[in-house]
Amino acid sequence: MLNEQGRRVTGCCRTTPQGALMNDAGLRPAKALLNNRVRRYKLRQMMMPNAQGGGKMLEVQRNVLQRVEGIDELIPEDKPFERRSYERTTLPIEKRCLTGKVIIQDEKQALEEAKRERDGLVFWTDGARKEDEWVGCAVVWIEQGRWSERREHLGRQKEAFDAEMYAMSEGIKIADEMAEKMKVTRVTVFVDSSATLRRIQSDEPGLGQVLALRTMNWTDALARKNIYVEYRWVPAHKGIEVNEEADQQGTKAAYKHCGSYTETQNPLPFLDYVSLSHVSRRLTETKWEESKKEIQEFGKISKHSYQYDLMNRGGNSAVMEAKKTIAARFYQLKSGHALIAKYVLRIGKRSDMKCWWCGHQYQTRDLLSKWCKRWKREQKRLWVDGQDGEDGYEGVEKVLKRPKISLPMSLVFAEENCSQALMDSFPVQMLAELAEWWRRQKTQIMRSRVMGGCKS
Repeated sequence: MLNEQGRRVTGCCRTTPQGALMNDAGLRPAKALLNNRVRRYKLRQMMMPNAQGGGKMLEVQRNVLQRVEGIDELIPEDKPFERRSYERTTLPIEKRCLTGKVIIQDEKQALEEAKRERDGLVFWTDGARKEDEWVGCAVVWIEQGRWSERREHLGRQKEAFDAEMYAMSEGIKIADEMAEKMKVTRVTVFVDSSATLRRIQSDEPGLGQVLALRTMNWTDALARKNIYVEYRWVPAHKGIEVNEEADQQGTKAAYKHCGSYTETQNPLPFLDYVSLSHVSRRLTETKWEESKKEIQEFGKISKHSYQYDLMNRGGNSAVMEAKKTIAARFYQLKSGHALIAKYVLRIGKRSDMKCWWCGHQYQTRDLLSKWCKRWKREQKRLWVDGQDGEDGYEGVEKVLKRPKISLPMSLVFAEENCSQALMDSFPVQMLAELAEWWRRQKTQIMRSRVMGGCKS
């Protein structure tokens, strides 16, 4: 069944290895998907107030969730299990709403508002997560004509979402500290994460509830002092100097060893937990790791013939947007099971591998794409020149920064940035025309048979 599903999606031949079919068709092994559903169910139990309802799956000690079967082993062991705790959610006695105002505009309007002069205190916040999983955040504001900042290192086992949430609440805390001294009546906080702005408007249990409640508490404190608070979304990396400074300071805070001990060395005590957003990220990564491993085990195939590119989770956009006849020939050549002499010999429809264009002894995918003398002009466009215009692309050698003689075709087909050049290349176009010609021939044969039957 999987073989037929993969062939219908990609248009590959029946003999294509099942692993390659599943990879290109976007199919995932049932085992990996079921394991992910079980772990996601446990995550939903962890999000319930006080971790109630998880039964034996969740181990709660002194009202602190410490162990979760099937999830503990996915989290890096920064601390022994007996000291680990997960983010806790609670069920509010009364539903609360944010007393401040949240404004999320389109990009153009948001940029205009960000550049405008404003009364009162204006804060810019940002969070960062490094590749080594260290997380930090920063708040930046202009005081007496110069930049001031506050950085916080949040440790590991958090996400950029948590850093953005904490930075926002810290900005309101700083505003509360400065309010009486400066006698302001208005506070504006600029944030480049719309997800955090949506989260602080609700106190419902779930991801980031702890920090959402913290933001609500500090906003209420300012409201009691008759200070109006406004949260605004601003696009990231659009040339706004203060926002770029907040981004740089947040990145600095993410490093474990930078600045003073109190500033960056250790996370704050009340944030010393594994965040639920981090757990969610690890579940997604694990699902894809398991899928890739199982798919590769479905069909053993040499790296010279085919390379798995499963880590591109969204699929190959260039191939997905192409015509089915072109996409099918692309996938056939990628898997090495295409209507070229090497494959035709393998299935017993030809007695040799001789190229029917240049007469070379072996007609292979590499020969047609690189060395066949009949198609030198097309090969130069594929590897060197590329194509200009709206639908243009760079040559493969420029994309991969290596000469074609050192590039196996399996690597070129696995690189998404080369897909458009390959689909416009001679082998794919030739196979597409050949398939279309064969389809027309079959149609004519069927029509002649039908007409012959009618006459008789």
